Amino acid sequence: MKTKDRSRSDKVRDRNRRVVSFVNHVSDRVWSFLALAATLILTVVPLVIESAPKLLFMVVGVIALGSGLLAAKQERSTNELVEENTELCKEMEFGRQVIGETIEILLENICREADSWNSNCRATVYVHKNSLGEHPISASGSLVPVARTSFNPNLKRKGRAEYPDNVGFVGATWEQGFTSASFESTNELLLVKLYTKRVRKWPSHIKPLDEATASALTMKSSKLIGIRIDAHHRANIGVVMFESLSKDDFQQVDENTLRDSKEIHVLQKLLDGYRPYLDHVSEGHEPIT
Repeated sequence: MKTKDRSRSDKVRDRNRRVVSFVNHVSDRVWSFLALAATLILTVVPLVIESAPKLLFMVVGVIALGSGLLAAKQERSTNELVEENTELCKEMEFGRQVIGETIEILLENICREADSWNSNCRATVYVHKNSLGEHPISASGSLVPVARTSFNPNLKRKGRAEYPDNVGFVGATWEQGFTSASFESTNELLLVKLYTKRVRKWPSHIKPLDEATASALTMKSSKLIGIRIDAHHRANIGVVMFESLSKDDFQQVDENTLRDSKEIHVLQKLLDGYRPYLDHVSEGHEPIT
């Protein structure tokens, strides 16, 4: 009888030791403990029938404790993620501001050097959505405006959010690397008609603007000059468009002067090096035309 009692006592002590062990490790083993608790009930209860209610109470208590710890752990993780995301958003916002202002300064310097920093002119940088490195120049996509500057606040207004890479002077610049056009007329209705006509120099897949799009342009330019920004060791990044309401602006600007421009070189390195930020710069933009 004593041997039998001793055996039962050893089993009870072993049961308690196992439960205590589960409690000590529950914060790291919450999910696995749920399955082990069921195993504990099935294996130990038949051996100690008289202690079954107490054992069940202890197991349920440990499960409740584990659930509480898990909830607290999840709450901490969620709060940490929210804080990290908030800080990241602040950093990205600061990055957007710095990059945007830097690009605007570079564009303004180019306009000043060309004696075209006046109320008729503006300059815009568009970044290609498929310019991450694995897409060729002709990849179907769109050009997204990331910065624009002008001495005239009205010409700096925002327009379309995206521009097809196979339409108009912007699309032709993306395809060919450089475009230039000068129109004698300043009449907006006539300019709209000119924008809807295809230019013979353009590749066959480059389309002119449709009439509705041309009519909705916030700026009907008589002078347009565009240059593609080429990245090092990757696909090309985007284009820069210089426009004026007067054909007399940007008279000394051509492909060679832009390629040799120190501002264009800096812009190239800026756009190439901070491409991840530019994805966020383009988000939430109101359209630019």
